[in-house]
Amino acid sequence: MAAAPAATSPATSPALPRDPSITSGTCENGFSYYLKRQRAQDRRVRLLLVVRAGSLHEEDDQRGGAHLIEHLAFSGTQHFPKLDLERFFAQAGMGMGSHVQGETSHERTQYGLNVPTDDPQLLATALDILADWAGGMAFAPDALERERAVVLSEWLAGYGARKRIHERIRDVLLAGSPYAQRTIGSKAGIEQLQRDRLLAFYRRWYRPERMALIAVGDIDPRVLEQAVRSRFSAMPAGSAQSAPAANVPVGVEPVAAVVTSPEVTATQLSLLFKSPVQALRSEADYRARLLSKLIASMLNHRLEALRLPDSPLSKVGATMIGRMFDPLDVLMVAGNPKADQLMAGLEALSTELERVIQHGFTSAELARVAAETRRHPGYAAEDRDPDPIATMADILRDGFIHGDTVVAPKFARELESRLLEQLGAEEVSEVARQLLRRSQEVVLVSGAAPRMPLDQGSLLAALARVKSRRLEPYRDADAADLPLLQAPTPGRIVSEAQIVELGVSVWTLSNGARVVLKPTDFARNEVLERSISPGGNARVPRRDLASAMLAPEIVRASGIGPFDPPALKRLLDRKETRASPWIDEFSEGIDGRAPASDVETLFQLIHLYATAARRDAPAFEAWKTQLRVPNGALSSVFDNAIAQKLWGDEPRRLAPTPAFIDQIVLDEALRFYAERFADMSDFTFVFVGNVDLVAFRPLVERYLASLPGKGRKETVHDLGLHPRAGVTRVTVRAAPEDWAAVQIRFFGKAQWSLKADTDLSFLRRYLAIRLMEVLREQLGATYNVRVESDFDRVPAGAYRLTISFECEPPQVERLEQAVRDVIADTKRSGINASYLERISKEHTRYLEEVARSNAFWLTALRTQYQLGEDPRIIAVFLDPSPRPTGDDVRRAARRFLRDDQYLDARLLPVGAPTPRREAPAAAPASSNVSLAPAPGRAD
Repeated sequence: MAAAPAATSPATSPALPRDPSITSGTCENGFSYYLKRQRAQDRRVRLLLVVRAGSLHEEDDQRGGAHLIEHLAFSGTQHFPKLDLERFFAQAGMGMGSHVQGETSHERTQYGLNVPTDDPQLLATALDILADWAGGMAFAPDALERERAVVLSEWLAGYGARKRIHERIRDVLLAGSPYAQRTIGSKAGIEQLQRDRLLAFYRRWYRPERMALIAVGDIDPRVLEQAVRSRFSAMPAGSAQSAPAANVPVGVEPVAAVVTSPEVTATQLSLLFKSPVQALRSEADYRARLLSKLIASMLNHRLEALRLPDSPLSKVGATMIGRMFDPLDVLMVAGNPKADQLMAGLEALSTELERVIQHGFTSAELARVAAETRRHPGYAAEDRDPDPIATMADILRDGFIHGDTVVAPKFARELESRLLEQLGAEEVSEVARQLLRRSQEVVLVSGAAPRMPLDQGSLLAALARVKSRRLEPYRDADAADLPLLQAPTPGRIVSEAQIVELGVSVWTLSNGARVVLKPTDFARNEVLERSISPGGNARVPRRDLASAMLAPEIVRASGIGPFDPPALKRLLDRKETRASPWIDEFSEGIDGRAPASDVETLFQLIHLYATAARRDAPAFEAWKTQLRVPNGALSSVFDNAIAQKLWGDEPRRLAPTPAFIDQIVLDEALRFYAERFADMSDFTFVFVGNVDLVAFRPLVERYLASLPGKGRKETVHDLGLHPRAGVTRVTVRAAPEDWAAVQIRFFGKAQWSLKADTDLSFLRRYLAIRLMEVLREQLGATYNVRVESDFDRVPAGAYRLTISFECEPPQVERLEQAVRDVIADTKRSGINASYLERISKEHTRYLEEVARSNAFWLTALRTQYQLGEDPRIIAVFLDPSPRPTGDDVRRAARRFLRDDQYLDARLLPVGAPTPRREAPAAAPASSNVSLAPAPGRAD
């Protein structure tokens, strides 16, 4: 990337100081470690074993091998056979994917474990496992064949139009580099990869000097340092292995590419500027990265004009993607061209970039983005990060892989503040010119093919025409901080109550509304809000349904009060505060989030969305035009076909058609929206997070108690809509060749109870484990089996349990039969004690995690008040001691997995033969799958 002019040259710039809270070192054999105590109250630690070896290091006959070795790690090691690994994960309550992961990229392979720290032996065993992955994998021949099938299934699961488009884009951006040829591997390459070539890769690259152990969380770094050294220093040091040269050529002339597919319906136009990555080691490096971020932010603000209704583009934006590919930074300016306006859109994007080259940025623009940056500095701030432990582990990993210096957050904020004071518009403008002139520009049209003929020459000619013009300087349109035009007259808090067991306060307001507040310390600077009122659009006649159903989207697209959408976006881009109104079939509300430092803006947004929806006819027409563009994603096509079969032509359950969209009347939509928020007396507002009750009191009285309240008390209106009863079969022929998707959904009416909900949850967890064992590990015919369940309580009790997976079309019937066999066996025999123990421990760990989640408490509290139930039941839900028995799960399978009430849906390639379908078997039939528990899992 173009370096920033600085007071000191990079050679003399001060080095960045490493975060002193990180304990790091290198063993005698070259093995590195980075340890940091963070959020000890969460009682977990994130462990990463990182290997500086990935697909880039493969030889031609090893392609796909780095990824296959990552899979083999979970199939057994010298000291931990596969079953012992599974027993340990089960004992610790660690689920695959959520707590146990592997990942392979061009330059690295990593193995991650999220380990509870309430039992020191769990951490000790986790370190032993990581040490075996580092130097003691088993490479058993039977495991190799099993994991080869799994990797092929993973390759197939990701194969589709968007993946093919992504691969072709990658080839354009990485042209002339080994990165373009080294990916997850080809289907043929994975099939032919030999064990000896895998071993050769492992022995060459899994060397201590290329590895690091990273630990972040509830640890004592001094104690853990000794544990790491005792395990990993024993690995024999090897001769240094030089990595292959892998620079990405960055040319000087622009290039263009058109990468489209008939399976995709939306077109994206992108201008990308390639530049080499520079490691972060000095203040000059930090300054250069900060400048890049500021330039992208200022461009993003300028592009707001291209979001207006008369613009040829929609969804326009600019972003700096650091290490988009490992050695490459990319500035991306992109938008979606409207119908037949691609060339006009390209000219509009290119014009704004050329305007920067000719005239630079203004001082006002720089001041705006500098203020934004000061409010939320770029260094992974723990106070707003949803998973700060994982984020810090990734930062330490990147430091090891790329040589970046990891600095302390306090130092990063101070340095960033100092640099922002030094920067002027002239300097930033010059760096922007260097970036746009010296980086290689790539014009990319991707997705759906435009209707007009298009080639690289015409795209490059359009660029050249823009660059030959003399443009006027940019005229800045600023937005003031968000005020209500007249601060509303406050209402009052008329009564208060506490739910001591939950740490919750409940305030009743003078307008009848209720406010529920739960202060937490889970995230230092996060406040979440969710409100709800019974009502919704269920009472709307069919003739007005289109306007009512889409009214919240129209309001969100039109702005609020005096702020049109661009002005509102300019304002909120400076903040992390957001609010969004919604209306569903049975209720309505406004959801929001804010840092505690800007919570008044959240209250202002709630008040504005409730009282000042804005009429903007041009924005409405632009929104309708965009809505008419069909979503051609296969998942959407499949889901809509299923809904059509289950619900018929009921518009409440189907994706909007052009005819439905044409029924929308702007004034009717705004009238309905205003009516839903005209009386807030039956609203409940829930706030969770860094809630200061003293500071919240005047805000609640001014912005919530002042909302209109006329005593409305509505109840849920049940329309009596139910999915088609009996067995429903759907076949959709739209998938790419050699790919199929299956969805089996069980559903029906059921009265909710905490026990029924828990039984269904345990049944879901068991099926997820067992079906992965059978379909993935035994049959090797799919990469992932998803099992999801849900209990609906509004308007009446109903449940769903859905099983879905992808596979090759000839495997569909075999895998469906295997699913039926597992279900039949569960109905007959339930589950044995070892599975039950594993699920119980995973459930306990899950409850421990959600108990410290603001999002969980937000949803749980709102749900209990929506249902009119005692919120204290949340504490009962969080108690892991009542757990189902194996017989409970068997009874749940018989109750919820009915043979006479289910959906069997298949997404197949065009022209593929229709596989036969059979009713669910009462006993194991023809899948050739062992239904006995895995060895070592007996009662």
